Amino acid sequence: MARVLLVHARAGAPPEYTIPKVAAVADTCVLAVTPLSATARSVADTCCETVVDISDSRPHADQLVEHIVAAAHRVGADAVLTFSEFAVIAVAEACQRLGLPGPGPNVRRARDKRAMREVWQRAGVPVPTWLPADSIEELRSAWHRLTPPVLLKSAWSAAAVGQVIIRSEDELPAAWESSGAALAGGNESWFSELRLSAAGQQPAPGFLVDEIIPSSIRSWYDDDRYGDHISVEGVVVEGRYHPVCITSKAPTTAPFTERANFTPCVLAPALQRRIEEIARRAVDALELGTCATHTEMKLLDGERVCLLESAARFGGVLLTREVEHVHGIDMIGAYTRAALGEDPGLPDTMLVQPTAHAAGSVALYAADSRGRPWSTLPPFVPDRIDWASLLSPGTKAEVFDGLSLPSGSPMPVYDAANGYLNSAGLVFLTAPDPATLLADAHAIMDGLEHALIRAGQ
Repeated sequence: MARVLLVHARAGAPPEYTIPKVAAVADTCVLAVTPLSATARSVADTCCETVVDISDSRPHADQLVEHIVAAAHRVGADAVLTFSEFAVIAVAEACQRLGLPGPGPNVRRARDKRAMREVWQRAGVPVPTWLPADSIEELRSAWHRLTPPVLLKSAWSAAAVGQVIIRSEDELPAAWESSGAALAGGNESWFSELRLSAAGQQPAPGFLVDEIIPSSIRSWYDDDRYGDHISVEGVVVEGRYHPVCITSKAPTTAPFTERANFTPCVLAPALQRRIEEIARRAVDALELGTCATHTEMKLLDGERVCLLESAARFGGVLLTREVEHVHGIDMIGAYTRAALGEDPGLPDTMLVQPTAHAAGSVALYAADSRGRPWSTLPPFVPDRIDWASLLSPGTKAEVFDGLSLPSGSPMPVYDAANGYLNSAGLVFLTAPDPATLLADAHAIMDGLEHALIRAGQ
């Protein structure tokens, strides 16, 4: 049987879900660059040949690549994989040194948002109007050259961490400080790029300043409970892009923190094909090798779109599990087979037909579905909630422990600059149909505060 070295780092699809999927395809050895939770470690110990944790040394930069190459040689790996955005560059470089299929030499285009935008501008793919900023002085210059309000964000971050909307010039210093503080906090909790910095240090700032995209669902959805952005989940195999399906979203919470994802997409097939064509142009322009992809875009009037970013890894939370539940495609297994040089069994064109059932992921924040902060902060006790009282008949809710705080933890205050780091937990939903899924996801977002209050009484 083939052997895979799976490099674990924080972010991306959770190890409790991905490890068994990889192990079902090949003998699996785990190299943990950031700590595995107790649950994930138990799963890995059950499924894998070896589990080596090197997180105590906090390997970064060249040291991390050396660790990966040495581990691959030690276990005789036929493929090296990661599901973390923060480890994908290091894994790509290790694959090149080992002569194994991987994301390839252009992988930084799928991490550095500034390089990504430059590639897409040359390819004629629609992107926001933007400027780089590496200092408060450059931020001020960008402010005067762009049309405010503007969005400040790091070229290397993920999940909306460090994003700040700036509406007036006097907000510039505070915005710069707030974004930097959020990124520093992410670095402390392993939520930062691992390849480009020494241990305990953040990579060079590499900020972007974007004009706010004039997004709208008017020519796409007739229900404002759907958000104005989508993502296309896919896999690139030896440079050939396989878009699998579109994931719909709930409206974001300020500034642009994702709240919930929905599979399947309910847009008309012709509209989905329009999105597929733009996603294909965007991913092809990045010139990647063999890797997962997660391509995000905003919806605009006139059935137009604007690209946000495309990562060389799967979407986070439980997007891959949603796809498997609804469409029957195990994207983790398919990517593993592709990395081993086997047929991944993926469709050549995107799946756009309606399905009879639905699945989604709902992140749990101290804000309702419209982004209004809670008036109280009851303890986070998801195991005491009567979830059925929030849901329709036939809908099932599962609190995913691997992406949730321990029961009894303080509920985090929602801080806009912290993005996904505000999340207390994640609920995986399955429903009989997309309409029920949409309604029940919003019921959770709007009913969670009072459900926690009742649970704590």
